[in-house]
Amino acid sequence: MPELSAAVLRPQLAGLRAQIARRGRHRDIMLSALTDRIGRDLEPVPHHDPAHAAGLALAFGTPEAAAEFGARRGVHRLIDTGRHVYTNWRSLQARNPLHPGFDPYAANGTEIDHGPGACPRTLEILARTCVVDLAPELPTPAFRLLASRTAG
Repeated sequence: MPELSAAVLRPQLAGLRAQIARRGRHRDIMLSALTDRIGRDLEPVPHHDPAHAAGLALAFGTPEAAAEFGARRGVHRLIDTGRHVYTNWRSLQARNPLHPGFDPYAANGTEIDHGPGACPRTLEILARTCVVDLAPELPTPAFRLLASRTAG
């Protein structure tokens, strides 16, 4: 199996730099298309390395504004994806640590609430945040058209 995995992975790695570069170009195109809205009703989520960013998340003032934007093609509101939401993490909800020796619940000795109301600020941020699919498989001119429709 390792040889088979390597045979599949190796050609994919050859195109990785080009894919990341295209994502960066598409990110810049989308940000340009959103110029009129930035600072008014949305803000790009800060990135650790803006010069090499290959993703785009947008924070809105309200969950309703994010839901409206998230309904557009190629955009997803984080809370609606189910990913990144602590209330969906089975291991957290079931309290089964990776290894009993590293069980934070046993070490802490107190009851820890991980229910839906445990982190309301986190859920509120997720409800106001959308991610934009930067579609590296699309040629840049096609993405430019998609970005103008998405931003509008």
